[in-house]
Amino acid sequence: MNKLIGIVLLITGALFTLAFIGALKEFIFAIQGLTALFQGNLNAYGFGKVFGQIFYWALHISLIYFTIKYGLKFLKKDKITSK
Repeated sequence: MNKLIGIVLLITGALFTLAFIGALKEFIFAIQGLTALFQGNLNAYGFGKVFGQIFYWALHISLIYFTIKYGLKFLKKDKITSK
């Protein structure tokens, strides 16, 4: 059962990674939005938009990391442990 969970998590991580690669242009624009945020060139709408984009990308990248990390962890677990 652990191997099945590991495989599902790895496939999910791979799909998130492909989505990240497909939306790399938007990610770069979100990073560029940070410069406008720190320069103070944004109104309330622009600030909310940039903050929301950065929050989304942080969540997306952390999901990629954790799904791959725990997918590999579940995949490598052995049922028989030897001392």
